[in-house]
Amino acid sequence: MFDIYRVYLDDVAVYVLELIDEYGISFFLDENRKLVEEFCAKNMPEVKVHRLQGTYLMWLDFSAWGMTNEEQEDFMVHKAEAIFDEGHVFGEGGNGFERINIACPKRVLEATLERIYKAKKEL
Repeated sequence: MFDIYRVYLDDVAVYVLELIDEYGISFFLDENRKLVEEFCAKNMPEVKVHRLQGTYLMWLDFSAWGMTNEEQEDFMVHKAEAIFDEGHVFGEGGNGFERINIACPKRVLEATLERIYKAKKEL
């Protein structure tokens, strides 16, 4: 099982490095940032997207969904199959937040956002 993940991660690393070489890291991250902002605005407007602050980690505020930290983590992991850094692990101010890594292939980011959107509709 872990070999599958290693192959996948190797593919992701090669893809990211190719994009950086061709376009530069800021272009790559900016495209993914726009994807997250536009997807959330269109499909999940209650989710607040916080602007990047010089990194590839983006904060999304899901607190409008009214879940406890445990419910939100269960939703993300088991229903949406999305593994993020849970905001609450960073302190009380992180309740309702998820920290996502946007330094990944666009197709991975799109698929993850789609899974969250579809899982929320099924609640």
